[in-house]
Amino acid sequence: MILYIFAITLLLLVPSRLFIRRQNEDYISKDTCNVVKGVFILLIFASHFFNSYSPSVLSPMDQAYTDVRIFLGQCVVSAFLFYSGYGIVESVKKRGFAYTKALPRKRILKTLLIYDLSVLIFIAKDIIIRALGYDVKFDRQVLAKSFIALTSAGNDNWYIFVIVCLYTFSWLAFRAFREDGRDRYRAAAVITALTLALVFSLKDSGCNRYWYNSMLCYPAGCWFSLFEKDIKPLMKKNYLYYPLLAGVVFAFVFFQKHWEERTLYYCLATLLFAVLVLLVTMKFSPKNPFLRYCGVHLNSLFLMHKLPMSLLALTPISRNHYLHFALSVILTFVIAFLFEKLTALVGKAFSALPKKLKAGGE
Repeated sequence: MILYIFAITLLLLVPSRLFIRRQNEDYISKDTCNVVKGVFILLIFASHFFNSYSPSVLSPMDQAYTDVRIFLGQCVVSAFLFYSGYGIVESVKKRGFAYTKALPRKRILKTLLIYDLSVLIFIAKDIIIRALGYDVKFDRQVLAKSFIALTSAGNDNWYIFVIVCLYTFSWLAFRAFREDGRDRYRAAAVITALTLALVFSLKDSGCNRYWYNSMLCYPAGCWFSLFEKDIKPLMKKNYLYYPLLAGVVFAFVFFQKHWEERTLYYCLATLLFAVLVLLVTMKFSPKNPFLRYCGVHLNSLFLMHKLPMSLLALTPISRNHYLHFALSVILTFVIAFLFEKLTALVGKAFSALPKKLKAGGE
């Protein structure tokens, strides 16, 4: 599996451009963010596969991959949350209150609708394999809660629950403070406070800590958007940039080493990792088209990647975990492509529904 990491690293480097003395102006452009997200979704494939289907006896190369996976932990999603927070505030800055009003429909409900379609697909998969004689148990309460991402129907749910909550916080905050200028900072403060409240709530409720230990990256992205015009010129000065980079690396390694001791350390480590990714892209511009494709289609890949893994686990292919993983990755791209076609059709149907209801009322 360590060869898979090497392959991702090679994709990240080819093609790319390094900026030693000056800043990469596209460090947080849509293309750069998509490439970075592409790297991490591929890492998530491997992490989830290894968690569920790894052999009992690991080869030395698999053990090396395990060390990498443990070192990164929940940091693989920190950039997703940071970019999401940054993107929300940037959109509000550019489009104003009209964007805020559209958040429930274009972000919150849309995210839940697409997720619920994936839930239905996983439920259908379980019904089919149960009909084929496999032992599949159905819990009605679990299935009902899976539609609001509180439980899982076999797909990933915690991230959807968290991002929907964060989008909701953003809508409430920018709805309350709708004017320009200082009100955006007040909104960011509200988002931060609500995020902290959710972190403590999930922690106290006994949720696994991966539900909340990377969540602060979202408000961090919001704050960076607000202060970017002040930070960016400072980061163009190498005598400030390189010591800051070294300091962030040192702090991340320290908190990563101790993150099993306290939740706070884990939260700070994921936050520092998001900052580290941002700083690296200020000097390094990855441009690989395949990674960009993965980032663009992140949602469908994320929602569908466990489907081929679970299906192939029922076949003799699973006896060779390398083949199992390779076919799972290939099939994920095929299924994700079809899933996007399905979501587009459903999206059109829902968009046309208000017009049909209005016409029927007349």
